[in-house]
Amino acid sequence: MAMRNRKGRGTEDREREAVTTRLFEGVLRSARNHLVHADTPLAAEVWASGLLSVWQTEPASADDHDAGDAFGEALVRHARADGTAEAAATLWALAGVVPNRLATKARTAAASLERSGIATPPWAAEAGRSRPTEAWIGRDVYGDQEIIIVGFAYTGGSGEHTVCVLVDHTLAGMAKDAYLAGPLAATLARWRDAEAIGISLEPIPLAAAAARLEDAL
Repeated sequence: MAMRNRKGRGTEDREREAVTTRLFEGVLRSARNHLVHADTPLAAEVWASGLLSVWQTEPASADDHDAGDAFGEALVRHARADGTAEAAATLWALAGVVPNRLATKARTAAASLERSGIATPPWAAEAGRSRPTEAWIGRDVYGDQEIIIVGFAYTGGSGEHTVCVLVDHTLAGMAKDAYLAGPLAATLARWRDAEAIGISLEPIPLAAAAARLEDAL
């Protein structure tokens, strides 16, 4: 019986390893098709964030680790061993969105591939390095909903984008929707068109926007 149990565990381990290998091969295929050809750090961040969101069970923190952390660490090891251009792109993209401890591992692995001759993506230096520039808030005439608009720019000049979060006060102030938009000026111009139907729009300090988003999320 003990021998059969050992054989059973061995089979399970091999099956688990095969599933894990197929999973990471799929991730790298996605990176080869999409990430390697990305031309902005934002595109790389969106790809990596979407990947990790499948595994993350709770908001990440510096001290807590969940399935997303375990997946990220395993992916770093696999990508480093794979040693391809898509593996390097995966590592740089991860480094832009994961907590510091894992980001350090991803950057170290990516740097080792770079030293071995694997090309570094043009967006690698700026992935994860955008900074908030301005924040605005839009409110409907009844005060039921707010749109929090935060503009971001990359320190190296790789472009601007906006994060928009819809907060619904009929749902106890929860975030109801969130999306990425273009540069802040263009986003504000579109929302100013809504002022004619009762939407008010005004700037707020970045710290106030951060507090509102923390509550809503």
